[in-house]
Amino acid sequence: MKTGLLFFFITFFVLNADEKYPKTAIGSLPTPTPGNIFSGPNDIGNHNYSSNQGEGNGIVFTCGAGHIDLAHVRATADWTRYAYKIIYNKLADSESYILFKTSVDPSIFHIDIKYPENWDSITKESKKNKIHLAAKALAKYLIFNAANWHEILTWYGYSKIRFFSEYPSSFSWEDVFSNIMGIHLVDKALDLKDEDYNLAMTDAIKLEMEDLKMLDRYESIAVTSRVKDLWYKGWVPGLLKMKFRNFDIGYSDGHINPVIVPNNHLCLEQPHPGYKVPTLINANLYEIFFKLKIEPKEHTSKNILRIVYQDNYKNYTTINPENHIPIILKHIKDQALKKGYKYTD
Repeated sequence: MKTGLLFFFITFFVLNADEKYPKTAIGSLPTPTPGNIFSGPNDIGNHNYSSNQGEGNGIVFTCGAGHIDLAHVRATADWTRYAYKIIYNKLADSESYILFKTSVDPSIFHIDIKYPENWDSITKESKKNKIHLAAKALAKYLIFNAANWHEILTWYGYSKIRFFSEYPSSFSWEDVFSNIMGIHLVDKALDLKDEDYNLAMTDAIKLEMEDLKMLDRYESIAVTSRVKDLWYKGWVPGLLKMKFRNFDIGYSDGHINPVIVPNNHLCLEQPHPGYKVPTLINANLYEIFFKLKIEPKEHTSKNILRIVYQDNYKNYTTINPENHIPIILKHIKDQALKKGYKYTD
C-alpha cells in the first residue's frame, strides 16, 4: 500500500472517529456448493450494526425476488447509515468538500458541495431539515455507487483477500438486487441510535422476507439446483463457474428488478416490481448541490481508467459515475458475451 493512501485511510477514520463504521459482512454465492450458506426463515437472526453476533446471513430464496444475499442487504444498509452520519455532520459544518471511503475497497469517493447563496440566512430549523433530507438522499446515492463499483472492481480482478478470486461473485444474479434492498430498507432507520437502529432493521428485514415469501432452506436448495449447468457449473470452491450474471443497475427503467428462477412450481406470486434507484438528481433537490467522483486505488485501476479514457488514461485519476459507469458496463457485457455467459440488464 502506498504511503499516501495509508495516510489517507488513517486520516479519514481518525477525523470520523466519532462515527463507528460498520462490521464487515461476508456474502455467499447463490449456489448450493461447498463454502456457501443457504438460510431459512428461522435463520435470519437479529441485525447488528457493530458485529456479526446474532445475525443470520447467507443466501435466502424468495418467491417474489428469487435469491437474496442477506450479508449484502445488511452491509449496504449499515454503510448507508454510516455515510448519512458523515454527510450530515459535514453539511452541518457547511463543509464544501467530503472525502469518503468504505472498508470494503481502497477507492476514494470525492464529493464537491455547493450551497445556495442565501444559505447563511436560512432559518436554523429549515436548514436542519434540508441537511437531513439532502444527507439521506446523498448517502443512498453514494453507497449505491460504492456497491456497484465493488462489482466492477471484482470483475476486473480486484480481491480484498490476496490469492482469493472474487470474480465469480461479480454481478452474480442476486447481488445488485440485494444491495438496493438494503439501501431501501434502511430509509426510516438512518438517524436512530444503535439499539433502536438494530431493532428497526431486524423488523424491516423480517417483514420484507415475509412479504416476498421466503422458502425454507431445503426448498431453496432444491429450486437452485434446477439451474445448475444453466446458471452455474461445477462445485469445487475456486473453480465454480458462474455462467449467468445480472448487470441491471437501473439504467433502463430507473429500477433494479429481481432475477426470478423460471418454471418454479413452488412460487405462483408475481415478481417484486423492483426498487427505485437513488439518483444525484434526488440528492440535489434540497438546494444543496453535489458532484461525486470515484478515485480508484486498486491494482486494477489502470485497466478501468484505460476503458474510459483510452490512450489518455494516464492523464486522469477519477471516474464520474454518471458518465463513465455506462461505458465500463458496456465493456463488461462485451467481455461476458465473449466468455459465453448469459446476462440480464
